[in-house]
Amino acid sequence: MINIRYYGIGDQTSYMYFSESVDFIKNYKKDSIEKDNINFLLLVYNVFRNVDDKKLRNAYSTLYCEDVGKIYSNILKPDYFRILSKITSEEVVTFRMNLEEGEADVFWNWVNDHIVKIIKDKDFKHILDSNPYDLIFILYNKKVVSKFSSIIKDFFLSNGHCGQYILDYYADSEKEMFLPNLNTQEVNHIMETYIDFITYETGHLKMIMEFGNRQLHNNNIFLSGKVKKKAKNKYDQIQDKIYNDNGDFLMYGLRVEFTENLGAKYREFQRIDNEFIIKYNLSEILSDKSEIVLLMNCIYYFELLDYHCRIAVVNKNTEDSLVDIITGPKVKGNYKINTCFITKNQIVSMAFQGYCHILIKNSKPIEKLIEWYYNSYLRDAFGIKDFHLSIPDYDSLPYESKILTLFPKLDSIINQYQLYVENGSIDTDLLELDSHPIEFSSAKSLLSKKYITLIPKKIDGLLHILFSDQNTISYFPKAKTKGNRCFYDIMLTEKVLETDIAQNDITSINLLKEFDIIFIDKDGQVKLQNNCKAKVLKDLYENRVLSYWHYGEREREYIDTLVEKGYCLTENGLLSSVEIDFLNYILNNKSFYNSISLRNKYMHGKTCGLEDNEHERNYYTALMVLVIITLKINDDLCLYWDYERGC
Repeated sequence: MINIRYYGIGDQTSYMYFSESVDFIKNYKKDSIEKDNINFLLLVYNVFRNVDDKKLRNAYSTLYCEDVGKIYSNILKPDYFRILSKITSEEVVTFRMNLEEGEADVFWNWVNDHIVKIIKDKDFKHILDSNPYDLIFILYNKKVVSKFSSIIKDFFLSNGHCGQYILDYYADSEKEMFLPNLNTQEVNHIMETYIDFITYETGHLKMIMEFGNRQLHNNNIFLSGKVKKKAKNKYDQIQDKIYNDNGDFLMYGLRVEFTENLGAKYREFQRIDNEFIIKYNLSEILSDKSEIVLLMNCIYYFELLDYHCRIAVVNKNTEDSLVDIITGPKVKGNYKINTCFITKNQIVSMAFQGYCHILIKNSKPIEKLIEWYYNSYLRDAFGIKDFHLSIPDYDSLPYESKILTLFPKLDSIINQYQLYVENGSIDTDLLELDSHPIEFSSAKSLLSKKYITLIPKKIDGLLHILFSDQNTISYFPKAKTKGNRCFYDIMLTEKVLETDIAQNDITSINLLKEFDIIFIDKDGQVKLQNNCKAKVLKDLYENRVLSYWHYGEREREYIDTLVEKGYCLTENGLLSSVEIDFLNYILNNKSFYNSISLRNKYMHGKTCGLEDNEHERNYYTALMVLVIITLKINDDLCLYWDYERGC
């Protein structure tokens, strides 16, 4: 067994394997590499990868002394490469046969880095035919795929399971995969065969159903409607089989109720058997029937926006469940969806639709509240004249027709507000002459600094150390409170001493010190340096975007520092990039292959076959978007008047 691994600086075992690599070098005796022992060669290869990694060397510099470097450079390396120079293509075949189970990934990394040039086509084909599931490791090695592309292509075309690798290629993964040159016809043949091969992998079937136009080398790749329909039929068959074959399968339902029997509480959660019930206090919600309060209820009670007036129902990676992690890869170009996102949107949609019906009964339909906001409230509260909106009463019309009236209103709202942002007034003549749909990404804010977004990979490691419960530093055996908690929460509630920190977590502690997040007091206790910094970072970790002016002056100073150091970017849009992605997912297919694309479907007549209840649900989803935009405009105006107007 290869007892030294290489996983890089981010892995919790990095210290242990780097230390073992150094010990191996210290104890190495000249000419002791065994040419015929592939497992020993791979062990040496992993030693090389550990000590050649500059990040590991810097992190564990006290281990890698000058004497170790001399043995490595002057004795071990020359021995190793002298042995490699004597290896033949036929011996590589034997090496694969004698390889210990579970070591194929390291074997192909080694082949790719050191000996790919010596392997003959017939020997590679023999290895692949004898070990077909090695392909998943081969495809992550560019030199191997490049040299044996035609052999790998033939293997794809003749083996049903290879469709999964095409889907993996387009999955959202940090590790780069390489495929042979395939055209659209060949990809369709492979995927059609793969659908027959699938037994229970519904995640891959959904990926096939949502597969959009892609690039593979210089070829434009797309799946035919025939293949997608076959995937959908197989998906439905598997779903039916799961539900019908499992008598003990648990079905859960969601229900929203409005009641006057909750006392002082505005909301209550109940579970009856396998049904979750969310009850809202109607007396509390309707205690103030003024128009602005009824609109703001969509924030305070139904949580369309959060406490910083960000859209609350966007997908968040930090809310991934175990089910989301294990049910297959996320597809590049798709809007990421997890179980929590689906549940949140179901609850909010049901609550919003129920609230709209309550408002109709109270002669205050939400459509008329939106009208009132733009025609009256903007004038009275902010002095904005000539903003006009009319949503006709079409009670007798079916929802399929009513929804078509909403999308032009959305364009009108954004166009008018943009005229106000740019000119300080709304010129109706200019509106008529230059009235065209504005993309969400082009809609600007009155504020010069509206949002702060996290630049990917800049401080992700820092945030993971502090706020994820999936790392070793969050494992604290002495904790009085048990359960999964992140290191930040542990520091708030437990006494953590520097001596309690495991050796492989010292680099994490040093990083937190470097960013001035923690300090070690005179008694050796690990403490937060400044909790306001940690709160800002926690918000960034959970939401990926901050609403700058919703923070106090002290926090804004720290946020400015994050921007100055290049960890974050400022945005001055009406909507943050995270919110734009969500709305594009709902309304159009400009950004994502798996978009619901409500606007495009209805505006282009692609709604044949939908039931009346689906049209009703879609109408209220579109109406909810109008409310969200209205609340975002209100937040923009309030912040501008409070902080920047007149500066």
